[in-house]
Amino acid sequence: MKAFFTCISIAIWVSWLNQGFSQCGTPFKVLHYTETSGYDHRTRNESLSMFQNLGTSNNFSVVNDNTGATFNSLTDLQAYQVIIFSNTSGNTILTAAQRANFEAYMESGGGFVGLHAASDTYRHSSADGTPKGGWDWFAEMLGASVQYTPTPHTANNHLGEMDHVLPCHATKHLPDPWSKREEYYYWQRGFYDFGKNNVLLQVRRTGGQTYDADRPISWFKHLPGGGRAFYTALGHNKSDYTTPGNEFSKHVLAGLLWTADPTPIEVSEFNGVDVPGVWVRQPGKLYSAGNNTFPYTVSNDKLYMANYRGGANN
Repeated sequence: MKAFFTCISIAIWVSWLNQGFSQCGTPFKVLHYTETSGYDHRTRNESLSMFQNLGTSNNFSVVNDNTGATFNSLTDLQAYQVIIFSNTSGNTILTAAQRANFEAYMESGGGFVGLHAASDTYRHSSADGTPKGGWDWFAEMLGASVQYTPTPHTANNHLGEMDHVLPCHATKHLPDPWSKREEYYYWQRGFYDFGKNNVLLQVRRTGGQTYDADRPISWFKHLPGGGRAFYTALGHNKSDYTTPGNEFSKHVLAGLLWTADPTPIEVSEFNGVDVPGVWVRQPGKLYSAGNNTFPYTVSNDKLYMANYRGGANN
């Protein structure tokens, strides 16, 4: 165990543990939110059915909200372990009071899952196009806002190749690379939270423009106050939600179960992934990686990460 307490360069593996709520037998509730004031993908019914089917076999129940009414009360939001923004869009779907309730929910340890157009919801003020700037907290919590000009995305059903970036529970069932027909979003002229998004999947170059370069597609985040967020830019097509057991549904399920489970993240060596400048030290119980620090605990000679905290190796 003392090896963990020396300043060393190590390789890391972020592994989402399998002892989530579904495995320990504790039922939980998720809120499925689909309101739009921008482009409507019309996937709400298919998405709801997918999550209901996943819940049946993974011990969670799903409550649907197409209007945002649940956000009227922080107490009502706190009844849910995870809140899913499934192809939400636009800049006017929640009132100021509802937005404040959701912020309080996340900042007190709530869970968030965002699918596809969730990143076209309350676009960041630094992004191009309009509307934008109504609620920067949301884009910063999620981790991105899609660009608008000259186009927000590739043509639909573009056959993209996605590579695994972090080996983990949410990607271990996926081919590497994973070929998928999708409408792939662009971030270059939008907003992307470099340094805080823990990238799971990235798509290879999708065309000849600078914004077509390799870019993140799925990621997770630890938030101040213990909140957890998982986002994937996948999920444009109805068929993503209507094919039981497909790669998309497995990817989303794994992200949801991690988001629902506050179990710390295990970190161990992973061959072939070299991350220089990573070390663990005992004073203050901080694990340092680049410019990020994470509280940790040690059990059975394994290192467990607690919730994310920004900072520079302090």
